[in-house]
Amino acid sequence: MVGLKRRQSGGFTLVEIVAVTVVLGLMVVIAAPRVYNGFQGANLKTGVKRFASSLRAARSFAVARRAVVRVQVDLGTGTAQFNVRYPSGGGAGSGQGGSAPSDPGTMPGDESKGSGGGGDYVPEFLSGDFNLPEGIYFSQFLIEADDYIPDEAGQLLFSPRGSSTGGVFIISMESGVGYAVSVNRITGRVYVEAVS
Repeated sequence: MVGLKRRQSGGFTLVEIVAVTVVLGLMVVIAAPRVYNGFQGANLKTGVKRFASSLRAARSFAVARRAVVRVQVDLGTGTAQFNVRYPSGGGAGSGQGGSAPSDPGTMPGDESKGSGGGGDYVPEFLSGDFNLPEGIYFSQFLIEADDYIPDEAGQLLFSPRGSSTGGVFIISMESGVGYAVSVNRITGRVYVEAVS
């Protein structure tokens, strides 16, 4: 038995494979929540940007078409509705009547929801529900007074002059991280800032 050599294998032992698998499993368990929160954070930013853009477009539409645009959010959900009402004299084009709201917090004849009534032009983004991404919701709406106070109605109006009833929409995700989308009462300008 001269010249017998022990043959060496180039593979891994079962113990080495199990150890590497356990370490990889622990890394996945530790990293998964952070990756999920990263996706949720991206969804939050996207939803906030889309909502702020929709508010800006609603204000521009109100001025360009001499209409009143109401934004109504459903607090605790990710849904908002945009409604258009043309004051007396109609909007651009059809001459549809209707009366301007006497109370800036109400819209006469809610039949205007999503239609603008009587053939007046209403763009698609103002004709249906606005939905935030899943897991993102409107947590609070604050109205301007001497200080900001909570308002359960969650309603804001843009006037044909470009002004608004003013307020702050707080948009959050389940972890509590969120953004404030503020609408200036005098100018109707929309601002976004992070809140904790």
